[in-house]
Amino acid sequence: MASAILAGVPAGSGSVAPADFNNRVQKYFSRQLLQALVYNLRLGSFGVPKEVPANMAADTIRFFRPRRAKKGTSTSGPRALTESVPLTPLTAGAAVGFVDCALKQRGDATSMSDIVRAIDLFDTLAINVKTMGADAALDFDFVCSHAIVSKAGTADLDGTPNPIPLGQTTMFNSNTNFERFAGVSNTLNSQNDFNTLAGESNSQAKMSRSAHLGMVTRLKGINGEPSVPSFGGRYKALLAPEIMMDLRQDQTWVTAATYNNTPKIGIDQWVEFTLDGCDFVENQSPFIETTGNYGVYSPDAGGATNLNIYSNIYLGQEFFGVPKLSGMRAGSDPRAPSLIILDKPDKADPANQQTIVSWKAFYSAVLLLTSETTDRPHGGILRCKSTFN
Repeated sequence: MASAILAGVPAGSGSVAPADFNNRVQKYFSRQLLQALVYNLRLGSFGVPKEVPANMAADTIRFFRPRRAKKGTSTSGPRALTESVPLTPLTAGAAVGFVDCALKQRGDATSMSDIVRAIDLFDTLAINVKTMGADAALDFDFVCSHAIVSKAGTADLDGTPNPIPLGQTTMFNSNTNFERFAGVSNTLNSQNDFNTLAGESNSQAKMSRSAHLGMVTRLKGINGEPSVPSFGGRYKALLAPEIMMDLRQDQTWVTAATYNNTPKIGIDQWVEFTLDGCDFVENQSPFIETTGNYGVYSPDAGGATNLNIYSNIYLGQEFFGVPKLSGMRAGSDPRAPSLIILDKPDKADPANQQTIVSWKAFYSAVLLLTSETTDRPHGGILRCKSTFN
């Protein structure tokens, strides 16, 4: 009966609501905001933080790494010595490689009028501050993932400019076995292997223990090479939720995985479980590609997850760096962005009719792979599809 009356239609034996009844009914607005969707962002926390001192006429930082240990020969390195014959030292000493990273300023701003702030049901300023802080955190994670995975200088499929400039080295087209593709025999031609992966079924290209072990084995060192430095004996694998779903259904994983129920602190609190010398961490902002878009962030526009290819990041120590300019003048730390709130009258706004909220950060991210010939990435990328739909 009630619903019929409110709708202004007959109810029962000829009874109707007054013709203007709907004009006298209003909505009641709850003063309690529902919780927004929340990202759990992890990648940026694993970057090596470095500060560029202010007022040094520099907006680029150079990271250095010495050569790795090497086997001796008959004339250099560890070798047999002849009695009473002095060694001839190498004049150049140990080689040291470098990689440069140019910092860029990033930020955003929004405004609201005094009328809005005065009559709005909610605290408009607080909503904008909280939301822009979440935007900045997500932006930071994407800058880091682009520095690792993307084709530098190439815009995302939606036209968003790539924060990583042309010429900066990423894992894109590395043609190494640090860049791996689930279900594909590595040919050391990354473009071809990506195309092969794109043509596989989702079941063929999903995460498997075999693909995972291939990446872990590569990081531990193959062909007599040294291992990539780990985090206290374990590597970190940042997997998309869709990939984690496949992993949790794999019977091999179910029988082999041992859950660590001991209290975790710091970054370790994010670990879902540990297996094969690797901690698995859920990554809610993965770098996603689609067929024909190798190195380009391009999630399927229609939301069809079965068409996506996910770059799962395996981390050793010092895989990527996140330098920033010290101080606050040019921008705050991207890990904890500070928002600037302008809510006082000035010459441009004498009646204080507008409040402006903004944030800025002066930083960048870079893959820490130096120019030294024996250097290797301190992590890798394992691309997979998912059976989630």
